[in-house]
Amino acid sequence: MRVLAARYHDERLTVDSLAHEIATSNRQLQRVFAEVGRTTFRRELQRMRMESATRLLSDASLSVTEVASAVGYRETDQFSKVFRQRVGTTPSRYRFAQPGSA
Repeated sequence: MRVLAARYHDERLTVDSLAHEIATSNRQLQRVFAEVGRTTFRRELQRMRMESATRLLSDASLSVTEVASAVGYRETDQFSKVFRQRVGTTPSRYRFAQPGSA
């Protein structure tokens, strides 16, 4: 989890690259996510990315595209789709709803 937390913003991060980095097999890593965390690599990666995105969206100086890139998405549309699925609203609407937004 520490390695994932340190690398979640890398758009090239995959379960394979993470498994290689921590010297285990892809299958073993997936098993650990399922058994210990009761989650999957993909869900945990998205959770970390969306938590970071919600924090970054409170900074009005960053565009949604910049936030998407900062949390590991190459495509703003894909970021927006995942954000809406996980948070329940679009990144722009989320930002507008934050205290102190104009």
